[in-house]
Amino acid sequence: MSSVFCRIPVMANRRKTSRHEGPGGFISSCGAKARAFSRGMEIDGVVVSAGKREAAASTAMGTVRVRGVVPGDRIRIRISHAGVNETWGKAVAIIEPSPERVVERCSAAGACGGCPWQAWELAAQRREKARRLMEALSQAGTVHGTVEEIRGAGDGFGCRNKILLAAGGSAGSLKLGLYVPRTHKLIPAEACPVHAPAGAEAVRGIERVLDGFRIAPWDERRRTGTLRSALVRVAPETGRIGVVLMIREWPLKAGPVIGRRMLGIPGVVSVHASHNPDPGAAFPGTPPRLIAGTRRIEVRVRGTAWLLSPSTFFQTNGAALPLLVDAVGMALPERVGVLADLYAGAGLFALSFARRAEQVVAVEADREAVSDLRASADLNGLRNVRTIEGDAAASLSGLHAPDAVVLDPPRAGIPAPLVKRIAEWRPSRIVYVSCSLDALARDLIRFRNAGFSVLRAMPVDMFPHTPHLETVVSLVPG
Repeated sequence: MSSVFCRIPVMANRRKTSRHEGPGGFISSCGAKARAFSRGMEIDGVVVSAGKREAAASTAMGTVRVRGVVPGDRIRIRISHAGVNETWGKAVAIIEPSPERVVERCSAAGACGGCPWQAWELAAQRREKARRLMEALSQAGTVHGTVEEIRGAGDGFGCRNKILLAAGGSAGSLKLGLYVPRTHKLIPAEACPVHAPAGAEAVRGIERVLDGFRIAPWDERRRTGTLRSALVRVAPETGRIGVVLMIREWPLKAGPVIGRRMLGIPGVVSVHASHNPDPGAAFPGTPPRLIAGTRRIEVRVRGTAWLLSPSTFFQTNGAALPLLVDAVGMALPERVGVLADLYAGAGLFALSFARRAEQVVAVEADREAVSDLRASADLNGLRNVRTIEGDAAASLSGLHAPDAVVLDPPRAGIPAPLVKRIAEWRPSRIVYVSCSLDALARDLIRFRNAGFSVLRAMPVDMFPHTPHLETVVSLVPG
């Protein structure tokens, strides 16, 4: 049994008895004067919930939010923030580890925040995700459909093909990494086990190239430096890598030379730069400009190819991506007349299933994604794909009723007017792909009220070691 981040000691199982000892061995507030949490105090607790971001530990004085612990852990907590609504703490010792605790592969797992469930065994993670999915479907009154087991790829490591890192260190000794949540403390990402190995190697190559040019990281306090962050994307199946450098100064000095050097990093075929003069924000910036290599990188999934620009959204788990495509394919009819793909992005589903349809209509608001979709359709020789650039809820006035609809909206879900419009079409099948159980439950209630019921729910673990879950739901009239 391992310790957690910062080598939290696993203590011998010691328990103090008291006439006020309550269930689980905690001091009860009954019969004793209630105390308030204060910063720096230490208290014992039991982790009762994995939570959405941080776990919840039950103590004699109330609930404390703690990172890097597992349901069932009995822990010693040092209070770091005592707020009006929530109290936060840090686990300084594990008194008794949960039977579901496993050895983390990353020593920074408890601090980084990127994989809050990494110390929890994968099977237990998926049981909890399945429970949350059933709860969401129950709230929507739609559990009568078939709910399948969660599909997942491997052990959930080495799968993340999009890596966004902030810059730290110094000129000549650059470090790319991740911020500790709610801080500007940087954790180097050199050994992140979730990143695709080719992407991790590219990160080290980028650091070496930029160190050769003495590129300094942006220092927010001193208002000096050049590099804000770097984005690395590894294309599934092809292994081609695109790099975007987010820079404070424009243009990037020696930019073309730096770009050409980066093309020498194994797998790198495209290097862009983006300008962000904002002294505070590290990541958003101007549209990326090509400085070396190709404008797009080629991605392949299940025999279909996509050409992706740096800013175009595409799923980030390369290992599980085929499982997601398969789930949508199982939810769709084998043959369909007109297929509408709303929130189409680069056309992941529009192109994957274009050969099943007489015509595909792909609706997407992002102009760059629409351009990529059209280029990808040409690359695959698909002549039955029509694109509409615009918001899905406001760009459908000229669209005739499709036979089937695929929806893959942002985390917030879809607006009520769009549900109404889709219901008016009365398609034989609606396939809703959601990464938010809250939004999914809300929108399924709307579809139920509009006369549709759930036929099947197929969850896919696109975000292992986190609370998030991708779910493919098929709905039919009636």
